Amino acid sequence: LGLLLPLLLHEAHTSGRSLSELAAFAAERPARAFGIARKGRLETGYDGDLVLVDLDCARTVGLDAPFSPSCGWSPYEGRRLQGWPVTTILLGEIVAQNGVLLTEGRGRAL
Repeated sequence: LGLLLPLLLHEAHTSGRSLSELAAFAAERPARAFGIARKGRLETGYDGDLVLVDLDCARTVGLDAPFSPSCGWSPYEGRRLQGWPVTTILLGEIVAQNGVLLTEGRGRAL
């Protein structure tokens, strides 16, 4: 799950899909499907959660990455992906930057 966004960004880069399509697939549609009213869009009245990405950043997936699975292996190990998250903002607060979590989890069951 930790590699979902880099995988989607890489796919958008290589397939020519737009970032708008990626945002709809990764945020807007799931929020709508699960009935989460204030998530999935950047509009007045929504929570304003967002991820800033570096589309030029290319990295090779390794097991030492912050998002590596705890099981000790990944089907993506050794694969070079272009497009990585840089900053994650939740309810207006920076919660992760450059792969480092800056705060404790604040999630709640919906």
